[in-house]
Amino acid sequence: MIMECAGGGELYKWVEERGRVGEVESRRIITQIVNAMHYCHIRGIVHRDLKLENVLFKAQGDLHIKVVDFGIAGVCENEKKDKVDAGSVAYMPPEVSLLIPSIIYII
Repeated sequence: MIMECAGGGELYKWVEERGRVGEVESRRIITQIVNAMHYCHIRGIVHRDLKLENVLFKAQGDLHIKVVDFGIAGVCENEKKDKVDAGSVAYMPPEVSLLIPSIIYII
């Protein structure tokens, strides 16, 4: 797989450095993430690990983003419900831990 360079850094670090992100910037970034996920979903692709660390800026000072790390992505066909519990444990909702007793939270 070949991907264009996204040398602007992670959204996580960008938010961490600023401490606070304005409404206009937030709206622009979130709209791009929603559009990227919509593009994937209408093609039956489920990311399964969407988080700030997996959103990169195309270039320094540019608010164009790229969603990356489709390593555990899956394909859903015919609107079947995806029953795979995959993703980063720190980002999983608490109800998932009730369904999977083998998850151990390390803090």
